[in-house]
Amino acid sequence: EDGRGIMEEKKDIFDRLFSLKPFCIVQPFYQKYKEQLLYLFFGGLTTVISIAVFSFFTLVVPCDELIANLISWIVAVMFAFLTNRTWVFQSDSRQSFFKQMQSFYLGRVATLGVEELILLVFV
Repeated sequence: EDGRGIMEEKKDIFDRLFSLKPFCIVQPFYQKYKEQLLYLFFGGLTTVISIAVFSFFTLVVPCDELIANLISWIVAVMFAFLTNRTWVFQSDSRQSFFKQMQSFYLGRVATLGVEELILLVFV
């Protein structure tokens, strides 16, 4: 509350960033497409993390590509879940953290299967 009994909307780090001088010109666009922009941003970071973890386990720690991909997938999906839950989707879901995580992972298991199959065939 702001002292007058009015509830203030809590601003996250991205809201604060886009209210700064250099970015305020694009703030209306950001506010209109916030969910989509954050989803793209964190999706891109998820891809970078996935590639980095896979590279680490195949180049630095000599590891089988299928195992490296599994580890990379687990880390990337966890990162995506946490960032999407925290910043992207402003849901008022009463679902427990672990139930949401289970649904999120189960929704992405097919991608793991496709990735593993591609690696098995082409590597």
